[in-house]
Amino acid sequence: DMDADKKHLVLDACTLTNLEIFANNNDGSERDTLFSFVDHAVTAGGKRLLKNWLAKPLYSAKAINQRLDAVDALGTLLDDAADHLEIRDLFASFGDVERGLARVHSAAAAEETVVMFDDTNKRKVVDFVKVLKGLKTGLEISDRLRHEWQGVPDCTSEVLDSLLIGDESISDDAAEKLDYFFTSAFDFVEAENGEVKPPIGESGDPEYLVALGKLEEVDRELESELDMWRGKLGERSLRWYHRGKEGYQLEVPKKWFKPGRRIPSEFTPMSEGQTGKRFWTPRIQELYRRRVDALEGLSDQESGVFKKILSRFD
Repeated sequence: DMDADKKHLVLDACTLTNLEIFANNNDGSERDTLFSFVDHAVTAGGKRLLKNWLAKPLYSAKAINQRLDAVDALGTLLDDAADHLEIRDLFASFGDVERGLARVHSAAAAEETVVMFDDTNKRKVVDFVKVLKGLKTGLEISDRLRHEWQGVPDCTSEVLDSLLIGDESISDDAAEKLDYFFTSAFDFVEAENGEVKPPIGESGDPEYLVALGKLEEVDRELESELDMWRGKLGERSLRWYHRGKEGYQLEVPKKWFKPGRRIPSEFTPMSEGQTGKRFWTPRIQELYRRRVDALEGLSDQESGVFKKILSRFD
Protein backbone atom coordinates (compact mmCIF):
# COMPACT_ATOMS: atom_id res chain seq x y z
CA ASP A 1 0.00 0.00 0.00
CA MET A 2 1.66 3.21 -1.15
CA ASP A 3 -0.36 5.25 1.34
CA ALA A 4 1.30 3.39 4.22
CA ASP A 5 4.52 5.34 3.62
CA LYS A 6 2.80 8.65 2.95
CA LYS A 7 3.55 11.20 5.67
CA HIS A 8 2.09 14.45 4.36
CA LEU A 9 -0.64 15.77 2.13
CA VAL A 10 0.59 17.75 -0.84
CA LEU A 11 -1.12 21.13 -1.17
CA ASP A 12 -0.39 22.87 -4.44
CA ALA A 13 -0.22 26.66 -4.83
CA CYS A 14 -3.79 26.85 -6.09
CA THR A 15 -5.13 25.02 -3.03
CA LEU A 16 -3.10 27.18 -0.64
CA THR A 17 -4.50 30.27 -2.34
CA ASN A 18 -8.12 29.12 -2.39
CA LEU A 19 -8.02 28.07 1.26
CA GLU A 20 -6.31 31.36 2.21
CA ILE A 21 -3.70 29.55 4.25
CA PHE A 22 -0.98 32.22 4.06
CA ALA A 23 -2.46 35.04 1.96
CA ASN A 24 -6.03 36.27 1.74
CA ASN A 25 -7.84 36.69 -1.57
CA ASN A 26 -8.60 40.33 -0.88
CA ASP A 27 -5.26 42.12 -0.75
CA GLY A 28 -2.80 39.22 -0.63
CA SER A 29 -1.71 39.93 2.94
CA GLU A 30 -1.63 37.51 5.89
CA ARG A 31 -4.59 39.26 7.52
CA ASP A 32 -7.50 36.89 8.30
CA THR A 33 -5.63 33.85 6.96
CA LEU A 34 -5.40 30.51 8.72
CA PHE A 35 -1.76 31.21 9.51
CA SER A 36 -2.58 34.57 11.11
CA PHE A 37 -5.09 32.91 13.45
CA VAL A 38 -2.91 30.04 14.63
CA ASP A 39 0.49 31.76 14.66
CA HIS A 40 1.52 32.53 18.23
CA ALA A 41 5.18 31.61 17.73
CA VAL A 42 7.76 33.93 19.31
CA THR A 43 10.77 32.55 17.43
CA ALA A 44 11.59 32.81 13.74
CA GLY A 45 12.24 29.08 13.61
CA GLY A 46 8.87 28.38 15.19
CA LYS A 47 7.09 30.48 12.58
CA ARG A 48 8.89 28.66 9.77
CA LEU A 49 8.02 25.28 11.28
CA LEU A 50 4.36 26.24 11.64
CA LYS A 51 4.24 27.38 8.02
CA ASN A 52 5.76 24.09 6.98
CA TRP A 53 3.17 22.16 8.98
CA LEU A 54 0.32 24.11 7.39
CA ALA A 55 1.71 23.74 3.88
CA LYS A 56 2.34 20.01 4.39
CA PRO A 57 -0.41 18.67 6.70
CA LEU A 58 0.11 15.29 8.30
CA TYR A 59 -1.51 12.41 6.44
CA SER A 60 -1.39 9.60 8.99
CA ALA A 61 -4.09 9.55 11.67
CA LYS A 62 -1.51 8.13 14.09
CA ALA A 63 0.89 11.00 13.48
CA ILE A 64 -1.93 13.52 13.83
CA ASN A 65 -2.99 12.03 17.17
CA GLN A 66 0.60 11.97 18.39
CA ARG A 67 0.93 15.67 17.65
CA LEU A 68 -2.39 16.42 19.37
CA ASP A 69 -1.28 14.38 22.40
CA ALA A 70 1.90 16.45 22.56
CA VAL A 71 -0.08 19.69 22.46
CA ASP A 72 -2.40 18.45 25.23
CA ALA A 73 0.56 17.32 27.32
CA LEU A 74 2.29 20.68 26.95
CA GLY A 75 -0.93 22.38 27.97
CA THR A 76 -1.01 20.26 31.13
CA LEU A 77 2.66 20.95 31.85
CA LEU A 78 2.23 24.68 31.50
CA ASP A 79 -1.25 25.07 32.95
CA ASP A 80 0.13 27.60 35.41
CA ALA A 81 0.03 31.04 33.76
CA ALA A 82 3.31 32.13 35.34
CA ASP A 83 5.11 29.01 34.07
CA HIS A 84 3.64 29.53 30.62
CA LEU A 85 4.80 33.15 30.42
CA GLU A 86 8.24 32.28 31.77
CA ILE A 87 8.80 29.58 29.14
CA ARG A 88 7.43 31.90 26.45
CA ASP A 89 9.88 34.62 27.50
CA LEU A 90 12.72 32.11 27.28
CA PHE A 91 11.67 31.17 23.77
CA ALA A 92 11.45 34.86 22.85
CA SER A 93 15.12 35.26 23.81
CA PHE A 94 16.09 32.15 21.86
CA GLY A 95 16.79 34.04 18.64
CA ASP A 96 16.96 32.53 15.17
CA VAL A 97 19.42 29.78 16.08
CA GLU A 98 18.59 27.72 13.00
CA ARG A 99 19.69 30.46 10.60
CA GLY A 100 22.54 31.42 12.92
CA LEU A 101 23.93 27.89 12.86
CA ALA A 102 23.85 27.95 9.06
CA ARG A 103 25.86 31.19 9.04
CA VAL A 104 28.37 29.79 11.54
CA HIS A 105 28.79 26.65 9.46
CA SER A 106 29.32 28.79 6.36
CA ALA A 107 31.93 30.92 8.13
CA ALA A 108 33.75 27.82 9.39
CA ALA A 109 33.87 26.36 5.89
CA ALA A 110 35.00 29.60 4.23
CA GLU A 111 38.53 29.55 2.87
CA GLU A 112 39.18 33.26 3.17
CA THR A 113 40.94 34.60 6.24
CA VAL A 114 38.72 36.43 8.71
CA VAL A 115 39.97 40.00 9.19
CA MET A 116 38.97 40.98 12.68
CA PHE A 117 38.98 44.73 12.13
CA ASP A 118 36.54 44.42 9.23
CA ASP A 119 32.97 45.33 10.22
CA THR A 120 31.50 42.46 8.20
CA ASN A 121 33.56 39.89 10.05
CA LYS A 122 32.91 41.52 13.39
CA ARG A 123 29.25 40.81 12.69
CA LYS A 124 30.19 37.15 12.19
CA VAL A 125 31.64 37.09 15.69
CA VAL A 126 28.53 38.78 17.09
CA ASP A 127 26.33 36.27 15.22
CA PHE A 128 28.36 33.42 16.69
CA VAL A 129 27.84 34.78 20.20
CA LYS A 130 24.09 35.05 19.55
CA VAL A 131 24.04 31.40 18.46
CA LEU A 132 25.85 30.34 21.64
CA LYS A 133 23.39 32.30 23.77
CA GLY A 134 20.47 30.81 21.87
CA LEU A 135 21.76 27.27 22.33
CA LYS A 136 22.25 27.91 26.02
CA THR A 137 18.68 29.16 26.26
CA GLY A 138 17.51 26.09 24.33
CA LEU A 139 19.19 23.79 26.85
CA GLU A 140 17.63 25.76 29.69
CA ILE A 141 14.17 25.35 28.12
CA SER A 142 14.78 21.65 27.54
CA ASP A 143 15.93 21.08 31.13
CA ARG A 144 12.98 23.04 32.48
CA LEU A 145 10.43 21.10 30.44
CA ARG A 146 12.13 17.78 31.22
CA HIS A 147 11.87 18.51 34.94
CA GLU A 148 8.20 19.43 34.60
CA TRP A 149 7.53 16.37 32.42
CA GLN A 150 9.02 13.96 34.93
CA GLY A 151 6.88 15.50 37.65
CA VAL A 152 3.58 14.83 35.84
CA PRO A 153 3.32 11.04 35.44
CA ASP A 154 -0.26 11.21 34.13
CA CYS A 155 0.84 12.98 30.94
CA THR A 156 1.40 10.70 27.97
CA SER A 157 2.99 11.71 24.70
CA GLU A 158 5.38 9.67 22.59
CA VAL A 159 6.62 12.85 20.93
CA LEU A 160 7.48 14.60 24.20
CA ASP A 161 8.97 11.41 25.63
CA SER A 162 11.31 11.28 22.66
CA LEU A 163 12.19 14.98 22.81
CA LEU A 164 12.50 15.52 26.55
CA ILE A 165 13.60 12.18 27.94
CA GLY A 166 15.37 10.28 25.16
CA ASP A 167 19.06 10.03 25.94
CA GLU A 168 19.68 12.58 28.69
CA SER A 169 23.44 12.09 28.32
CA ILE A 170 23.21 13.89 24.97
CA SER A 171 21.88 17.01 26.69
CA ASP A 172 24.53 16.79 29.41
CA ASP A 173 27.27 16.41 26.80
CA ALA A 174 25.95 19.40 24.85
CA ALA A 175 25.86 21.52 28.01
CA GLU A 176 29.47 20.61 28.83
CA LYS A 177 30.69 21.44 25.33
CA LEU A 178 28.74 24.69 25.27
CA ASP A 179 30.18 25.70 28.62
CA TYR A 180 33.67 25.57 27.07
CA PHE A 181 32.77 28.38 24.65
CA PHE A 182 31.33 30.52 27.45
CA THR A 183 34.21 30.07 29.88
CA SER A 184 37.42 28.94 28.17
CA ALA A 185 37.49 29.51 24.41
CA PHE A 186 37.70 33.31 24.39
CA ASP A 187 36.82 36.50 26.21
CA PHE A 188 33.02 36.38 25.94
CA VAL A 189 32.46 40.06 26.83
CA GLU A 190 34.85 41.20 24.09
CA ALA A 191 33.22 38.80 21.62
CA GLU A 192 29.84 40.46 22.14
CA ASN A 193 31.45 43.56 20.60
CA GLY A 194 32.87 41.60 17.68
CA GLU A 195 36.39 41.01 19.02
CA VAL A 196 37.80 37.53 19.60
CA LYS A 197 40.50 37.49 22.25
CA PRO A 198 41.68 34.14 23.62
CA PRO A 199 42.03 33.75 27.39
CA ILE A 200 45.24 35.04 28.92
CA GLY A 201 47.23 32.54 30.95
CA GLU A 202 48.19 28.91 30.60
CA SER A 203 45.22 28.18 28.35
CA GLY A 204 45.97 31.10 26.03
CA ASP A 205 47.13 30.69 22.45
CA PRO A 206 50.97 31.03 22.49
CA GLU A 207 51.21 32.80 19.12
CA TYR A 208 48.48 35.23 20.11
CA LEU A 209 50.28 36.00 23.37
CA VAL A 210 53.50 36.75 21.47
CA ALA A 211 51.65 39.13 19.13
CA LEU A 212 49.92 40.79 22.08
CA GLY A 213 53.27 41.16 23.84
CA LYS A 214 54.74 43.01 20.84
CA LEU A 215 51.86 45.49 20.85
CA GLU A 216 52.12 46.07 24.59
CA GLU A 217 55.88 46.61 24.27
CA VAL A 218 55.42 49.30 21.62
CA ASP A 219 52.72 50.98 23.72
CA ARG A 220 55.09 51.12 26.68
CA GLU A 221 57.80 52.66 24.51
CA LEU A 222 55.36 55.27 23.20
CA GLU A 223 54.34 56.24 26.72
CA SER A 224 58.01 56.44 27.69
CA GLU A 225 58.66 58.69 24.68
CA LEU A 226 55.79 60.95 25.70
CA ASP A 227 57.10 61.22 29.26
CA MET A 228 60.58 62.04 27.95
CA TRP A 229 59.33 64.97 25.87
CA ARG A 230 57.18 66.21 28.71
CA GLY A 231 60.35 66.43 30.77
CA LYS A 232 62.49 67.99 28.04
CA LEU A 233 59.94 70.67 27.18
CA GLY A 234 58.83 71.16 30.77
CA GLU A 235 55.19 70.75 29.78
CA ARG A 236 53.14 68.01 31.44
CA SER A 237 50.10 68.60 29.21
CA LEU A 238 51.79 67.18 26.12
CA ARG A 239 49.61 64.43 24.70
CA TRP A 240 49.17 62.14 21.73
CA TYR A 241 46.91 63.27 18.93
CA HIS A 242 45.54 60.71 16.48
CA ARG A 243 44.58 61.64 12.95
CA GLY A 244 43.66 58.95 10.43
CA LYS A 245 46.67 56.99 9.28
CA GLU A 246 49.07 59.41 10.95
CA GLY A 247 48.43 58.69 14.59
CA TYR A 248 50.55 59.39 17.64
CA GLN A 249 51.35 62.96 16.75
CA LEU A 250 52.93 64.77 19.69
CA GLU A 251 50.67 67.72 20.48
CA VAL A 252 52.36 70.71 22.09
CA PRO A 253 49.80 73.10 23.61
CA LYS A 254 49.70 76.68 22.33
CA LYS A 255 50.52 78.04 25.77
CA TRP A 256 54.01 76.53 25.49
CA PHE A 257 54.94 78.70 22.52
CA LYS A 258 56.38 81.82 24.14
CA PRO A 259 59.06 84.27 22.96
CA GLY A 260 62.47 82.68 23.11
CA ARG A 261 61.22 79.11 22.93
CA ARG A 262 62.09 77.05 19.89
CA ILE A 263 60.87 73.62 18.98
CA PRO A 264 63.52 70.87 18.91
CA SER A 265 65.25 70.36 15.56
CA GLU A 266 64.00 66.77 15.22
CA PHE A 267 60.37 67.89 15.28
CA THR A 268 58.55 67.60 11.94
CA PRO A 269 55.26 69.57 11.76
CA MET A 270 52.28 67.31 11.05
CA SER A 271 49.13 69.30 11.82
CA GLU A 272 47.76 72.16 13.87
CA GLY A 273 44.51 72.71 15.74
CA GLN A 274 42.87 74.97 18.27
CA THR A 275 44.57 73.19 21.15
CA GLY A 276 48.11 73.16 19.81
CA LYS A 277 50.65 72.14 17.19
CA ARG A 278 51.45 68.50 16.44
CA PHE A 279 54.75 66.94 15.50
CA TRP A 280 56.49 63.72 14.65
CA THR A 281 60.08 62.83 15.36
CA PRO A 282 62.00 60.04 13.61
CA ARG A 283 61.70 58.00 16.81
CA ILE A 284 57.93 58.58 17.13
CA GLN A 285 57.44 57.73 13.46
CA GLU A 286 59.38 54.50 13.91
CA LEU A 287 57.33 53.54 16.98
CA TYR A 288 54.09 54.33 15.19
CA ARG A 289 55.03 52.12 12.23
CA ARG A 290 55.96 49.34 14.61
CA ARG A 291 52.61 49.71 16.33
CA VAL A 292 50.76 49.42 13.01
CA ASP A 293 52.70 46.23 12.24
CA ALA A 294 52.01 44.88 15.73
CA LEU A 295 48.28 45.56 15.33
CA GLU A 296 48.23 43.74 12.01
CA GLY A 297 50.05 40.79 13.54
CA LEU A 298 47.60 40.69 16.44
CA SER A 299 44.69 40.90 14.02
CA ASP A 300 46.04 37.93 12.08
CA GLN A 301 46.31 35.94 15.30
CA GLU A 302 42.78 36.88 16.36
CA SER A 303 41.58 35.75 12.94
CA GLY A 304 43.33 32.43 13.41
CA VAL A 305 41.87 32.01 16.89
CA PHE A 306 38.35 32.62 15.58
CA LYS A 307 38.82 30.11 12.77
CA LYS A 308 40.01 27.52 15.29
CA ILE A 309 36.99 28.22 17.51
CA LEU A 310 34.59 27.89 14.58
CA SER A 311 36.23 24.64 13.49
CA ARG A 312 35.89 23.21 16.98
CA PHE A 313 32.27 24.32 17.19
CA ASP A 314 31.39 23.09 13.72
